[in-house]
Amino acid sequence: MMNIIEPEGNRIGYIKKLLDKIHNGVIRKTWKFECCVYEDDTHTSYSKEGKANSGEFVVKLGIWDDVFGGGYYLKIENGFEEKEKVDERTESLTFSVDEYKLIKEYLKKLDAAKWQTKSVDLDALPE
Repeated sequence: MMNIIEPEGNRIGYIKKLLDKIHNGVIRKTWKFECCVYEDDTHTSYSKEGKANSGEFVVKLGIWDDVFGGGYYLKIENGFEEKEKVDERTESLTFSVDEYKLIKEYLKKLDAAKWQTKSVDLDALPE
Protein backbone atom coordinates (compact mmCIF):
# COMPACT_ATOMS: atom_id res chain seq x y z
CA MET A 1 0.00 0.00 0.00
CA MET A 2 1.20 3.49 -0.84
CA ASN A 3 0.15 6.73 0.73
CA ILE A 4 -1.23 9.37 -1.57
CA ILE A 5 1.70 11.27 -3.04
CA GLU A 6 1.25 14.98 -2.84
CA PRO A 7 1.76 16.44 -6.32
CA GLU A 8 3.41 19.81 -6.00
CA GLY A 9 3.04 19.46 -2.22
CA ASN A 10 -0.75 19.62 -2.41
CA ARG A 11 -2.70 16.53 -1.30
CA ILE A 12 -6.02 18.36 -1.46
CA GLY A 13 -5.34 19.14 -5.15
CA TYR A 14 -4.79 15.45 -5.81
CA ILE A 15 -8.02 14.51 -4.00
CA LYS A 16 -10.00 17.17 -5.87
CA LYS A 17 -8.64 16.01 -9.25
CA LEU A 18 -9.58 12.40 -8.45
CA LEU A 19 -13.09 13.34 -7.30
CA ASP A 20 -13.59 15.56 -10.37
CA LYS A 21 -12.73 12.60 -12.63
CA ILE A 22 -15.19 10.39 -10.78
CA HIS A 23 -17.91 13.07 -10.90
CA ASN A 24 -17.48 13.45 -14.66
CA GLY A 25 -17.48 9.66 -14.99
CA VAL A 26 -20.78 9.35 -13.10
CA ILE A 27 -22.34 11.91 -15.46
CA ARG A 28 -20.95 10.06 -18.52
CA LYS A 29 -21.96 6.70 -17.00
CA THR A 30 -18.42 5.33 -17.05
CA TRP A 31 -18.45 5.25 -13.22
CA LYS A 32 -21.14 3.88 -10.92
CA PHE A 33 -21.75 5.50 -7.54
CA GLU A 34 -23.64 4.39 -4.43
CA CYS A 35 -24.12 6.44 -1.28
CA CYS A 36 -25.39 5.66 2.22
CA VAL A 37 -26.21 7.92 5.17
CA TYR A 38 -26.25 6.66 8.74
CA GLU A 39 -27.57 8.53 11.76
CA ASP A 40 -28.31 7.10 15.20
CA ASP A 41 -31.64 7.59 16.96
CA THR A 42 -30.21 10.13 19.41
CA HIS A 43 -28.68 12.23 16.60
CA THR A 44 -25.25 12.07 18.22
CA SER A 45 -23.60 10.16 15.39
CA TYR A 46 -23.71 10.79 11.64
CA SER A 47 -21.82 9.31 8.72
CA LYS A 48 -22.07 9.49 4.95
CA GLU A 49 -20.20 7.00 2.82
CA GLY A 50 -19.84 6.51 -0.90
CA LYS A 51 -18.40 3.92 -3.22
CA ALA A 52 -17.52 4.65 -6.84
CA ASN A 53 -16.34 2.01 -9.27
CA SER A 54 -15.29 1.67 -12.85
CA GLY A 55 -14.36 -1.92 -13.58
CA GLU A 56 -11.58 -3.07 -11.23
CA PHE A 57 -10.95 0.47 -9.98
CA VAL A 58 -12.86 1.31 -6.76
CA VAL A 59 -12.82 4.50 -4.68
CA LYS A 60 -14.41 4.56 -1.23
CA LEU A 61 -14.90 7.82 0.62
CA GLY A 62 -16.74 9.01 3.67
CA ILE A 63 -17.13 11.45 6.52
CA TRP A 64 -18.39 11.06 10.05
CA ASP A 65 -19.19 13.17 13.10
CA ASP A 66 -20.01 12.06 16.63
CA VAL A 67 -19.72 13.30 20.20
CA PHE A 68 -16.02 12.42 20.23
CA GLY A 69 -15.07 14.27 17.03
CA GLY A 70 -15.15 13.31 13.40
CA GLY A 71 -13.10 12.40 10.42
CA TYR A 72 -12.93 11.40 6.79
CA TYR A 73 -11.42 8.75 4.58
CA LEU A 74 -10.60 8.07 0.96
CA LYS A 75 -9.42 4.68 -0.26
CA ILE A 76 -8.37 3.72 -3.78
CA GLU A 77 -8.36 0.06 -4.75
CA ASN A 78 -7.45 -1.73 -7.95
CA GLY A 79 -8.90 -5.21 -7.82
CA PHE A 80 -8.17 -6.57 -4.36
CA GLU A 81 -5.10 -4.36 -3.87
CA GLU A 82 -5.40 -1.16 -1.85
CA LYS A 83 -3.38 1.43 -3.76
CA GLU A 84 -3.74 4.55 -1.70
CA LYS A 85 -5.44 5.65 1.50
CA VAL A 86 -6.26 8.79 3.46
CA ASP A 87 -7.83 8.21 6.87
CA GLU A 88 -7.95 11.22 9.19
CA ARG A 89 -9.58 11.92 12.53
CA THR A 90 -10.08 15.31 14.15
CA GLU A 91 -7.50 14.52 16.84
CA SER A 92 -4.84 13.76 14.19
CA LEU A 93 -2.18 16.37 13.48
CA THR A 94 -2.71 15.82 9.74
CA PHE A 95 -6.49 16.36 9.87
CA SER A 96 -7.53 19.00 7.32
CA VAL A 97 -10.83 20.84 7.59
CA ASP A 98 -10.52 21.69 3.89
CA GLU A 99 -10.12 18.01 2.90
CA TYR A 100 -13.09 17.11 5.13
CA LYS A 101 -15.25 19.78 3.47
CA LEU A 102 -14.08 18.70 0.00
CA ILE A 103 -15.01 15.06 0.57
CA LYS A 104 -18.35 16.10 2.10
CA GLU A 105 -19.06 18.34 -0.91
CA TYR A 106 -18.19 15.61 -3.41
CA LEU A 107 -20.32 13.01 -1.64
CA LYS A 108 -23.24 15.37 -2.23
CA LYS A 109 -22.21 16.16 -5.84
CA LEU A 110 -21.65 12.50 -6.75
CA ASP A 111 -25.00 11.46 -5.33
CA ALA A 112 -26.74 14.30 -7.20
CA ALA A 113 -25.00 13.31 -10.46
CA LYS A 114 -26.14 9.72 -9.97
CA TRP A 115 -29.77 10.81 -9.61
CA GLN A 116 -29.45 13.24 -12.51
CA THR A 117 -28.38 10.43 -14.85
CA LYS A 118 -31.22 8.22 -13.57
CA SER A 119 -33.66 11.03 -14.29
CA VAL A 120 -32.35 11.31 -17.86
CA ASP A 121 -32.83 7.57 -18.23
CA LEU A 122 -36.48 7.97 -17.13
CA ASP A 123 -37.01 10.70 -19.70
CA ALA A 124 -36.04 8.22 -22.41
CA LEU A 125 -38.81 5.77 -21.40
CA PRO A 126 -41.96 5.75 -23.50
CA GLU A 127 -45.12 7.13 -21.93
